[in-house]
Amino acid sequence: MIFRLHEIKLKLEYTKEDILNSIISNTGLQKKNILSNKIIRRSLDARRDPVYNLVIEFKCNDDVIPKKSNYLKKYKPDTPKTSPFIKNYTGLSPIIVGAGPTGLMAALKLAEHGIAPTIYERGSDAYTRAREIEEYIKTGKLNTESNILFGEGGAGLFSDGKLTTRSKNKSTMKYFFEKLVECGAPRSILIDSEPHLGSDVLLQIVPRLREMIIQKGGKFHFNSTVTDLIIKDNKVTGIIVNDKKINTNHCILATGHSARDVYKFLSKKKIDLEPKGFAVGVRVEISQAKVNLAQYGKHVKNPLLKPAFFRLVRKAKDDFRACYTFCMCPGGTVLSCASSEGMITTNGMSLSKRNGSLANAGFLVPVNVEDYQDFHQDEYPNLAGMFFQESIEKKIFEAGGSDYSIPTARLTDYIKGIKTDKLPHNISCKRAVPTKINDILPDFINKTLINSIPKMMSILGEYNYNNVTVFAAETRSSSPVRILRNKEENESTNTKGLFPCGEGAGYAGGIVSSAIDGIKIAESILDKTSKV
Repeated sequence: MIFRLHEIKLKLEYTKEDILNSIISNTGLQKKNILSNKIIRRSLDARRDPVYNLVIEFKCNDDVIPKKSNYLKKYKPDTPKTSPFIKNYTGLSPIIVGAGPTGLMAALKLAEHGIAPTIYERGSDAYTRAREIEEYIKTGKLNTESNILFGEGGAGLFSDGKLTTRSKNKSTMKYFFEKLVECGAPRSILIDSEPHLGSDVLLQIVPRLREMIIQKGGKFHFNSTVTDLIIKDNKVTGIIVNDKKINTNHCILATGHSARDVYKFLSKKKIDLEPKGFAVGVRVEISQAKVNLAQYGKHVKNPLLKPAFFRLVRKAKDDFRACYTFCMCPGGTVLSCASSEGMITTNGMSLSKRNGSLANAGFLVPVNVEDYQDFHQDEYPNLAGMFFQESIEKKIFEAGGSDYSIPTARLTDYIKGIKTDKLPHNISCKRAVPTKINDILPDFINKTLINSIPKMMSILGEYNYNNVTVFAAETRSSSPVRILRNKEENESTNTKGLFPCGEGAGYAGGIVSSAIDGIKIAESILDKTSKV
């Protein structure tokens, strides 16, 4: 029989013997009756003396019964979805547009089950892209097709590499994590409650994932921009890429939420779209030491404790909207991000060790569909949210000096609504200029942020607002558009053979949920193909 023990607390330096002893003490079983054990989940509890809170799975002889406990549950393994293997597939190759986590995992799932896909990515391969981004950070020279937002690995390649999700699809998530481990990720991601990889590790994993797909028959084309779909009788028959027509019956659209040209040609093609809410705010940077002290207290110098992170939320109250943190990067760097000339946004990035001296996070305010109706354009009836984002990003670009530098201020000055003359000497962003940032964002966002950020800083023990740096602005936390699809086959609601998925289609948020959505789409195609 298989059981799971929950809420088992062990010291940070626990051993295999400690795990076995915890099973014995909590179940009354003898050592000889415990056939195997493993950790399923591990989270840090730092409220008092720091300990790990574990979920332990163990197998015991069928003829013994553990003593009853509120922490003990009999476990029945999940039955993962099984996809058919398509033998001797002779149809047209499915096309995947975009090589972010959604596109890569859709490609791997298809390739593993007999249908070799072809992936078109507008940006460069991961290594080339990294060099292009390094040049952009140094010089401000933007490649609009390959940058921090476009290219192999998607926008998440140059972030913190967080692997958190609210998805309840545990078996698919496990499959994704195991593939990451096969490609070089640390095995700890299989058990940690807040796993992350870091951009340096992701940069090693993504090319290995690509090679895994290629070995199974998949093909990759980089620097290949898809500019149109070919549709006949409400069904996809091909794409236009680099001015060439490529025939296909299945197009997986995994382009991410920054591919605004894709939204435009979809709108012109009358593909079913709808506007959706998203969030806009600023990125805030503070001392990582402050964060560590706030989270760990007197244990802050314990060498077994990793750089701390935070997740903060303030509920809507009176005239202020909700405010929440997003993409918190311990020991990280703030980046200037751009994919179009004359517009920028911000993002955060950290490496696997998270050992920088500063921490940053987006502080965001919800934006509703009603907030951006003034940006409606008859030519693109469902893209008002996108145009709202662009209006802010143009202001960011101009306020930063029109060279892709980020307009930046001390929190003190942002609260007062005045220009910052001099920034802290140790800020992480290499492209930051002191300025007044209040004019960049709409009043309802400024009002909420100015009210909320100081209160949220107090939770972290930071009361000197001169030590808090604010970067304007964060605009692309999620897509302002949803590309509608049906629930049965996950196809576009009015175009057969088109499978919108991931963040860009409005069905995911973050690396894990994006990857899971890509796998889900691949499974739909496999099921559909097996029935033909």
